[in-house]
Amino acid sequence: MKIEFKPISVEDKEKIAAFTCRSTSQNCDFAVMNICSWQFFYHSEYAIVNDFLILRFKFDDGCLGYMFPLGDGDVRSFLDIMFQDAIQNGEKDLCLMGVTLDEKQQLDRILPDRFHYISKRDYFDYIYRRLDLAVLKGKRYQSKRNHVNKFTNKYNYEYVELTPDLIPECLEVEERWRADNTVSDYETLLNESRSMTLALKNFEKLGGMGGAIRVDGRIVAFSFGSPINEDTFCVHVEKVDANIEGLYSVINQMFSSHIPEKYTFVNREEDLGIEGLRKAKLSYLPSILLEKYVAIISDTSEVKISAEDAEVKNRVMDLWRNCFSDTEAFVQFFFSRKYKRRNTLVGFDNGEIVTAMQLMPYKMTYGNNHLESAYIAGVCTQKESRGKGLSSNLMQEALVTLNQRNVDIATLIPATENLFDFYAKSGFITVFEKYEQVLTREDLANNKRCVSDDHYVEEWDKKCNFNEIYSYFNKSECERDFCVVHTYEDWMDVLDDLYNDGGKMLIVRDSFSKGISGLALVLKEDTNFQIKELMTDNEALSANVYCYLFSNHIDCQELTIRTVTPDNKEQGVPFAMARVTNVSQLLNVYVKEYPTASFAVEILDNQIAENRGVYRVENGAFRKLEKSDTRPENLISMDISQFTEAILGKKSQLGIEEVIYPYMSMMLE
Repeated sequence: MKIEFKPISVEDKEKIAAFTCRSTSQNCDFAVMNICSWQFFYHSEYAIVNDFLILRFKFDDGCLGYMFPLGDGDVRSFLDIMFQDAIQNGEKDLCLMGVTLDEKQQLDRILPDRFHYISKRDYFDYIYRRLDLAVLKGKRYQSKRNHVNKFTNKYNYEYVELTPDLIPECLEVEERWRADNTVSDYETLLNESRSMTLALKNFEKLGGMGGAIRVDGRIVAFSFGSPINEDTFCVHVEKVDANIEGLYSVINQMFSSHIPEKYTFVNREEDLGIEGLRKAKLSYLPSILLEKYVAIISDTSEVKISAEDAEVKNRVMDLWRNCFSDTEAFVQFFFSRKYKRRNTLVGFDNGEIVTAMQLMPYKMTYGNNHLESAYIAGVCTQKESRGKGLSSNLMQEALVTLNQRNVDIATLIPATENLFDFYAKSGFITVFEKYEQVLTREDLANNKRCVSDDHYVEEWDKKCNFNEIYSYFNKSECERDFCVVHTYEDWMDVLDDLYNDGGKMLIVRDSFSKGISGLALVLKEDTNFQIKELMTDNEALSANVYCYLFSNHIDCQELTIRTVTPDNKEQGVPFAMARVTNVSQLLNVYVKEYPTASFAVEILDNQIAENRGVYRVENGAFRKLEKSDTRPENLISMDISQFTEAILGKKSQLGIEEVIYPYMSMMLE
């Protein structure tokens, strides 16, 4: 079963609360206001499947985490579904975040001895009885009462309910607090501030409750939160003017006394390992210190398939050797560095694997955003089995698989000219072109290219700071519109492949700062050089590279400069193809990049049924229309290849005003 996740927005509050409020979990991570206001940081998504709520997060390193599913029914089946979702999105494990002891016991009953648990004290929740905080009764709270009494006797104060009109003043309090705070790092404070601001601006929509204290008419403290479930309220934020002694105790007590009586417990969240915060929270004597774990499982099935995986890999390697002319060194390199079973599709004929392809994940820039893409490579079929439609069937399976994995775009490089037509039948269209310029010594002299005297060129060796090199490379790729980008590991693989072929990398440096201003990947072919990739800050620095090669290699007669973006917008030679594999996922990114676009388009897709339909884009959002909806006026009808061409900027339409040249290189062709 495929899980249809949706990005969480404020408008989803009621749908999510329907599950969280009826649950028994007291985990602060299930407070709806937390879920919505931190979406920007965790890229939070939700899905409702068979009366279960599933929450999914994406961290900065790209890894996925899930919350324990909320609902009534068979949790075991949902673990299987979530595990498959994780695998389909490139994870090797299912990672459940914030697992409480109760949930841990459930997991151990369902799959005994299968989960690995990680616990960190910094993320335990502090849960109190509301009345304890509100009344501060007994000797154990004597010091807290003293703080409150001292404040009430000294100041002309007023406690008021937090309402939208007070939000600007509260933000000023927070700004002053943040300026004075030296406990947390600056980035953490900014993220907290952003979350708080989002929560306050949507305060009523998210069911927030809060209070503020005025002293002499000026707000000096405020606090707010939201329900977790029917008996537990969560306090998200508490900010005060630190110059007023005891104010934390006062706002805590007064706000707790105004939380509705139906809430027996108050969750005041974690201490994040901050020593002063831990001491303060312990001083209020929590009723529950809610332990939370990260639960990791590598396989939810009962049978391991490692032996089968090895057999498939060996068979695919044999197919590769028989179908391609690559050296054995490259075959070993690819299958040791790039091959992954989860990214490999195979087809059978009479029970034998006779066709295969690789679905290699990459990011692709899309203006200021990015797309999930897959590079389809290594498409091969045993000679005796060709002509039976097996490759076409496997491509059909690949496209459906990528759609289910929420991959936006598939790309490929046809090995021969006739294959462009073959892949076009599956909806692919040429959007990447290559441009080759041949430069001779005479050309360089006649053109009198301006070489920068403030820079020099050096050949890379392993003494160079590789992180510095990759940072420049990554920055250069990310600055290109619609560019397939490489991870650190990809970049290492590209260089190793280059050097295995006898190539080299040139680095252009600033003579003064020694900073990198350009990179070139170069292969020597007899007496000529081919520049496979060139990234420089300007044309003068490119000339530095050309001069270096001619000056240091007397036998060099020509440079072939190969790029996949034109300098003069001239027509290039067809190089690589692409096709949209998940229209909805792509439009999620498209409306962010082009928020003013407005159109209705009907998508025709012969291979992926989920893509077919009418989509309306307007006001920075999109919606797939139901069959019962009225067909819009001025409806544009496109097949999937035409849509791909338009959405990647190859034609000026669908809100993209200028023609853009998508970029893809270094794909281990």
